[in-house]
Amino acid sequence: MYIEDLIQALVSCPARLNLWDHKVAVSFSDQIFQLTGFTEKQAALALKILQKHTGALSAFMNTDVKPLIENPKYRLTIRKTVTARSIRIIDHETLNKSIEVKFPYDESLIDKIKKFKSVAGNAATWDKDSTAWIFPLNENNISFLSSLASDVNFDFDEDFQKYVDEADKIVNEMEKYAPTLAIHDGDLKILNSPKNMPEIDTDDIVEAIFQARKHGVTLWDEHIDQYISSEEFDPVLRDFLKNNYAFPTRLKAENTDIFCLEQIVKYLSPCLFIIPGGNELAKITQAHTLLKGMNVDSKNMSVLFRLSTENGRNFNDFVKNQAINGPIHDDTKIVFVSGKLPKTVIKSGIKFNSIINMGYTMAHYTLKEFTKNHQNSIYFDVKIKAQGFDFDDL
Repeated sequence: MYIEDLIQALVSCPARLNLWDHKVAVSFSDQIFQLTGFTEKQAALALKILQKHTGALSAFMNTDVKPLIENPKYRLTIRKTVTARSIRIIDHETLNKSIEVKFPYDESLIDKIKKFKSVAGNAATWDKDSTAWIFPLNENNISFLSSLASDVNFDFDEDFQKYVDEADKIVNEMEKYAPTLAIHDGDLKILNSPKNMPEIDTDDIVEAIFQARKHGVTLWDEHIDQYISSEEFDPVLRDFLKNNYAFPTRLKAENTDIFCLEQIVKYLSPCLFIIPGGNELAKITQAHTLLKGMNVDSKNMSVLFRLSTENGRNFNDFVKNQAINGPIHDDTKIVFVSGKLPKTVIKSGIKFNSIINMGYTMAHYTLKEFTKNHQNSIYFDVKIKAQGFDFDDL
């Protein structure tokens, strides 16, 4: 009989285990069920717990288990405990050339890896047999692991160190490679731009930043950075421009009002407005007030949803009376949706340069899928006034 069998029997044993022993035994039992062997430390802990409950376990199993504990045998291979932190390049059987990361159990490091995975997608997998995290070999993962190791002492093998050195060289000499908006010879230009990239056609710095952003250029020179960082520059717009444009910018109405979105909507239209359920009339009224103040023509706005007659008559009347109920066309600048993504959006072929979600929720998976990787997204927490009180609509 194996130690794994004794652990699983202990979980079923009617004897009253203390809370800690029961929790560990159940965890070990789940691990055994998944055919994962003990680490060296886990094996020692399993024996210690079994020794404490030898009498109760022997009575439950109707056999003396003491010799089995004193001369332990294991059905599953004992895994060696990781004692050092290491990152090395390996040849993985399915991922080919990959990065292997090993370290003793460290909850903070594991949390950082899991958080990175949630943002970067399937960036890493846990290999229980080698007790290591396996990362595909790419620039994004090299950068993350290099940063992860900056505060913790990891040993790099020679191959991984070469990749880190190459990545650092590119970052340190970014101005030689990456397209960058710059003031060059008195004009606003995109340096290092591909041949087919349009030229900047304005002498207004803010408009030039947005033109560059439409082409995926989010770097700018120190002169432009000084201008954006100055006290005179709109702080909300600064936060949006300096935020990683691949992730949503969150703005709260308690700190600003909806008119802070004016330049973003102006320069990054067509724009998709998402109106989550609840207080739809108040939200679309605020957005409409902003847009009319910007002189956006009603015929260039399209509201693609309606509410039930029972609960949403005022909303439906507002959409009709403001003449913002037309279909998407070539000159459409603003589209409003709520809940499910209408098929007409896909069929129209419209390309949105920005998305403004007037709340933090999206009810339907079609809308989540459509927007999850979209650049230039904003979550704007709208403040609604009702009965003399202000409350945040989350």
